[in-house]
Amino acid sequence: MDGIFQRYARDRIAEHGDLILQANFIVQPDTPTSYTIILSPPGVDRMFLHCTGANEAFAADDVDDRALEEAAIFHFGYPPLMRHFYHAGGRELGELFRRARKPGSLPRST
Repeated sequence: MDGIFQRYARDRIAEHGDLILQANFIVQPDTPTSYTIILSPPGVDRMFLHCTGANEAFAADDVDDRALEEAAIFHFGYPPLMRHFYHAGGRELGELFRRARKPGSLPRST
């Protein structure tokens, strides 16, 4: 779905000239962009209104191996909001972290 959140994200990425992000921007027709609205009235705990949107379809195969190889840092936020990453005991999450980890890039515990 070509919605306001998708257009905003694409415009901000293009403004900064990030060609890797532009090349890897995934658009799924008829699927809303994921978003969260946080309500924080005085004296009340925060409330979250969340639309999972495209997060429902995002999977480990959507992450380009070349981008992983070129990355100096890998951060993957909020996997509990992405169904494919917690189904089957987190198999896809483990696979993504395995692919992201470069040999020798992290200290190994003994």
